Amino acid sequence: MKLYITIAAIFLTCTLINAQQIDVQVVYNNTADIKANTETINKIKSAVKTSELQAALNSNGHITDKNLIIRVTFFDRGVIGQLKLKAEHELTPEGYIEKWQETVKNKSGILFLFIKNKGKSQYDFNKLYVSDQLELEHLFPLVVEFVNENLSGDFTTIIGNGTKYLAKAMTPIWNVDDEGDVGLKKEVVDITNISSYPEFHKGYSNSVYNCYDFEPYHFIWPDHEDLGAERDYDYIHKLSSYTNYNGRVDDQILKIEEWGYHGDVLVSGWPWNVNGDLESVSEEGDYHAKLSEHSENESSGTRDFEEGENYCRLNMISSTTQKGEQLSIYKYKQIWGYQPTWCNQFANYISQNLLFNHIPWQSSGYRASQIHDYVSNSKQFKKVTFEEAWEYTNVGYVVYFTSYHSSGVNYNSDGTVNYWSSSPGHIATCFPTGGEFEFLEGYLVQAGGFDKTRRLIFKDAWSANYGVEREKVSAHIYMGYLKLD
Repeated sequence: MKLYITIAAIFLTCTLINAQQIDVQVVYNNTADIKANTETINKIKSAVKTSELQAALNSNGHITDKNLIIRVTFFDRGVIGQLKLKAEHELTPEGYIEKWQETVKNKSGILFLFIKNKGKSQYDFNKLYVSDQLELEHLFPLVVEFVNENLSGDFTTIIGNGTKYLAKAMTPIWNVDDEGDVGLKKEVVDITNISSYPEFHKGYSNSVYNCYDFEPYHFIWPDHEDLGAERDYDYIHKLSSYTNYNGRVDDQILKIEEWGYHGDVLVSGWPWNVNGDLESVSEEGDYHAKLSEHSENESSGTRDFEEGENYCRLNMISSTTQKGEQLSIYKYKQIWGYQPTWCNQFANYISQNLLFNHIPWQSSGYRASQIHDYVSNSKQFKKVTFEEAWEYTNVGYVVYFTSYHSSGVNYNSDGTVNYWSSSPGHIATCFPTGGEFEFLEGYLVQAGGFDKTRRLIFKDAWSANYGVEREKVSAHIYMGYLKLD
């Protein structure tokens, strides 16, 4: 202990105090390096994002000590003052960190530790550390780990980026006041019950999509002279440029032709059942009338018509859906082949518009299963347990829950996931949950069904189909925003 006191006494400190709140200390134990690095010391002080850190502290209701001590230590393990040691310094980096933690007990403190090992000429960055209190209140281990993984370069670059990342980390994304209301992001509270956002509900269109419809095309055989003409009109006049969407449109056309009815409304307005088949209706039904009977000339294959008869055929037309439009069964069967849900687009929306001003998984077109793969393999995310998910969320970070569909996925021949032949999976966003609760009762916000486009608790978002332990669901905290300007 006596040896440490002697060593500590000769660590010299250059301090910058800003408004008595941000205390920047540049510390050397090699006195020769202080004189040699005067310019570097000034650059380091200037690199600290002082105003950003103070703004972050003021915005964070979880951090009790609004004063912040930042120590930048250059520890030469081969000297004491001006005395060169025969053996490496008795004080280890771990020992130095322990002693530093004692000096910032019950305080907000940050340490950047640079070490020059005995016999070396340069200082290498060891790590960034935070005080125990700051770690307990907000800068949780995975956050500090992410920051450290993304620090490199010269001294000023490391200090500048490190303090910038920490300032962003200390600024809550979810900012909840004493009444449990979201402060900086009040819009998110409104979107937990999004009846005014139909584009996120099951069975609605989330954006403009191309599809095909069929309109009635009436014609009358004009005069008796044309009765003998060879005419063999198709029941449906198809656009030469149409795409059948993996056979789904052709399948619908076949059903229309087999049904043999026509009327004055678009085909999308006909009575289709949930399987995409036409409902059976009588000739006197409200929608359609049976086609007039015609005879067929067996030898020529032509049809003979009576003068003045009125026939109806269908013209294929190019159509589009509108954002927020409730889709007829005919349309959603044609476009996707199934009734669409929009958990992925809801997660995109709140990420882009309410939380980060960008989509963390980069693509707005990813299905939930693709997002699940991206999040699980990206260095911009850190995996957390279900219990930790709300610990991070409740102090202001954002955690996403993702999974494949409970039925699993289909694979291509090379072993990669075939996202478009698989069920789409699911994504939900962890939402601040006040008071004491089990993780099964924690709130999520999500879309995905007629009755689930709202805030709900975790156990209702992922049913028992995913297993008692929900082993198929992953929770990840998003950290990539810390690096973005």
